[in-house]
Amino acid sequence: MKNTKTKEERKSKMAENVRKLGQNYSKNAQSEAVGFVIIILLVVIVSVIFLGIYLRKSKGVVIEDAEIANFLSASQDYTTECYKDSEPFYRDLGDLIKDCYQQNTAITCPQDKNPCEVLNTTYSEMLSKFMPAGTLAYYRMVFYYQAKAEKEEEEIEKEKIKFGPEIIFGDVKTCVTRKAGRSSISITGGNIIIELEICRA
Repeated sequence: MKNTKTKEERKSKMAENVRKLGQNYSKNAQSEAVGFVIIILLVVIVSVIFLGIYLRKSKGVVIEDAEIANFLSASQDYTTECYKDSEPFYRDLGDLIKDCYQQNTAITCPQDKNPCEVLNTTYSEMLSKFMPAGTLAYYRMVFYYQAKAEKEEEEIEKEKIKFGPEIIFGDVKTCVTRKAGRSSISITGGNIIIELEICRA
């Protein structure tokens, strides 16, 4: 009887040990799974934070766009209400860009504005209706003068000198991708360069 009882006690203890071992293993496995999930969540949160900081600090990617260059070229033929000498000889935007650079005081514009001021208001109105690009969240237009190289084989570009209005709308920090284009006007001794950057809303 004693041997039978001893065997049953041993089996019971073994079963109890196996049960406890299983419980401990299950608890350890659950703890490891929870810890792994927490680590993954922390990595994701930190990554999102760093990505947000990078996007705020970065000026984004700038892509050259032929459509913007075409817009700048075509806009130079737009006839304004400014004129030189007499009213029949109205100036187009291409003329006014030159007048602005040369500070031409012989030009008469509405409300006694000068050519640079008319460029600002006219291009601002145009860009607010720049339908091919959709509604714009940001744009920046700048005018430069760049002298021609003294020799044709000279590879070093001359410095660009900014003049006239810097036409800006919106905040560049809201842009992830920007599109840009440029156009140029030849004048004596060099070129006038018009550069435009935009991004959609």
